[in-house]
Amino acid sequence: MEIKDFGPIKHIHVEDIKPMTVLIGESGSGKSTIMKVLALSRWLYKMMSIRSYLKYSGVKKTPFRFRIDSLLRTVGLEDYMRTSSIITYKNGDVVIRLENGNLNGTSQYIPKSQLSLEKISFIADNRNLVADIIEGKISVKKQFYLNETYEDYVKASESIRDFGVDYLGVKLEVRKTQQGLKHRIVSTENGNTFDIKLSDASSGMKNIMPLNLIVEYYSKKFDIVGSMNQAIFSYVTKADSLKDFKAVENVGELSHKRVHLFIEEPELSLFPESQLHLVDFITDRVISNGPEDYDISLMIATHSPYIVNYLNVLLSRKTNGDYLNDRPGVDEKQLDVYRVFEGEIQSLMTLTKDGKTRVDATDMVETMEAIGNEYAELN
Repeated sequence: MEIKDFGPIKHIHVEDIKPMTVLIGESGSGKSTIMKVLALSRWLYKMMSIRSYLKYSGVKKTPFRFRIDSLLRTVGLEDYMRTSSIITYKNGDVVIRLENGNLNGTSQYIPKSQLSLEKISFIADNRNLVADIIEGKISVKKQFYLNETYEDYVKASESIRDFGVDYLGVKLEVRKTQQGLKHRIVSTENGNTFDIKLSDASSGMKNIMPLNLIVEYYSKKFDIVGSMNQAIFSYVTKADSLKDFKAVENVGELSHKRVHLFIEEPELSLFPESQLHLVDFITDRVISNGPEDYDISLMIATHSPYIVNYLNVLLSRKTNGDYLNDRPGVDEKQLDVYRVFEGEIQSLMTLTKDGKTRVDATDMVETMEAIGNEYAELN
């Protein structure tokens, strides 16, 4: 993927996007811009794959029209476009390119051998509002990513009715009542009993519950084949081409099946120790004990120095074999960490003297040292 002159991004180029990619940088540096561009590009590839599958299955007319101005407006990126903006996304033999305000490459058909099932889930930084949406207190109109997060949470909560977060001493219970589903936060600690609405919970719990439930759903409960079959039936029906449809191949037999998770600021409203527990949970579900029926990838945008430093623990666990003791680890080939700074990116992956791959978090350590030094001087 390559992005030039788009919003806060001057120029970035990532040849190979790893299964676990972490972006860290100041607010407004462009972390979320990178994620949103990649999510949109992968969505375009997904729709191209569906259209290609339908074409190979005898459906000549499909309801797909890709207008870049409309797409950017929908996802809130229309003001990021300049006449000099260039975005290039490659997947196999397919190249999608935005240049001079024109979107190129989306009319091509994906080779049969590269057809894939794709699902993109974007977990927005304002996910704490999901609890209020459920209660009908606010609307999600014209808030694309919040609406996507809300819809994914609803799907997850219909499948997972009881979900515990041990390190916070609580669990989410989704109860069926005559008035519909009720989302409750229940204490699991002895001597500290409470049972409250999700919307009345702390900001940390309102942030973490949608995130955790969506990750759990897409790593353990998601039926990617069933989801795609429903989508294909819907598109064929809209095109009034059901009589022409002769499946070129069963959807479940396609070689490539992928779920892509994008998470904005997972650390929101969490104490540092809880941030690390959250990283363990996400890494376990996505990397260490991911789904068997499809691949899953993760991209995170964060401000947290704790999370970035903790990635070295995950690398060391994998290297030392500690991940075998139910402690998640990540292989160096699965991880990339980038600092987003002044419109560009800088890889923080480095080799130690003994040849081990680690994350260079020196900048973040130096900030803590500077605080300590100033305190020492004043006292």
